Amino acid sequence: MVANIVQLTENANRLDNSFDILTINVNRFVETSSAEAAQDRQQAAIDRQELRNRVDQIINYLRDRNGGSNPPS
Repeated sequence: MVANIVQLTENANRLDNSFDILTINVNRFVETSSAEAAQDRQQAAIDRQELRNRVDQIINYLRDRNGGSNPPS
């Protein structure tokens, strides 16, 4: 009976350690995912601004070709 209790205690300790490791890994994953999402949002903002700038360049080009008036619709 004592041997069974010792065995169960050892198994419980191993399980507890496994849960601790799992918790650490999940926390790392969440932190990494959050950082990557922030970088993705920042890159998306940069991409949007570059697209706006390019569209403005195209509009100005068309306006200049059209003698200063707005491009035809």
